[in-house]
Amino acid sequence: MSASSTEPKEALENTKDFSESTKNDPQNPKTPQISSLSLENLQNGDLIFVESQKDDLSGAIRRSTKVSKETNFDHVGLIEKNAENDLFVLHSAPKGGSQREEIRHFYDSRVGKAAALPGGDGVGLEGDEKNIENDSKVDKNKIVIYRLKPEYQYRIPDAIKRAQTMLGKPYNTLYIQNEEEYYCSDFIERIFRNEKNDQKDENIFELILMNFKNKKTDQIDDFWVEFYRQNGIDVPQDQPGTNPNQLATSTKLDKVGELEL
Repeated sequence: MSASSTEPKEALENTKDFSESTKNDPQNPKTPQISSLSLENLQNGDLIFVESQKDDLSGAIRRSTKVSKETNFDHVGLIEKNAENDLFVLHSAPKGGSQREEIRHFYDSRVGKAAALPGGDGVGLEGDEKNIENDSKVDKNKIVIYRLKPEYQYRIPDAIKRAQTMLGKPYNTLYIQNEEEYYCSDFIERIFRNEKNDQKDENIFELILMNFKNKKTDQIDDFWVEFYRQNGIDVPQDQPGTNPNQLATSTKLDKVGELEL
């Protein structure tokens, strides 16, 4: 989930290593998909998405915001590639809040057992290791890379600068928009927001009305009912916000492929 910005709305670089079917796809002529990406394929400003799990907070996010089998994420961050070609992920997570994390640590902590720990956004909370007794029961999370289309990539340097000013802020555990805490997709939406209100520069991502309903039942998911009851507030259904799956479906992005290290 996520929140912030303007009026709510309902809402690879070229390489030889891709299939002819992708190469000739008229709907995606500029960013060919690669089935398996390495660190060398990543670019400054790429978006990195983490596949959701079926249980706990991650499962609740899945049930409320899943778009398709392929677009089924619970966490998102922005890749920063510095002058030395070191790679970091700028993101906000339950453990650590808004942070700059070395990409291999980010990847390793979100693939396999560590990724499936309760806590949502692809990150387990401290003390939850006891909830997973058998590693073999945990599916490997997919880590998927998306890239801004070429005409929007000029926004990346300013987004990274803005993200760096937001580091150290706590995680927004209630997913209700405020200016002092951020959750993952909120963090990303904000850094790409047009703060200057320059009509030439539209927002890369838009706010939508948040959904906490289970898509199969059209009722508020039981997890969210209990979660917000324990926090003493109503479920913020239809309040402005964002979520990772909504960001992934933006027409301003191209899917590049799955990162496998």
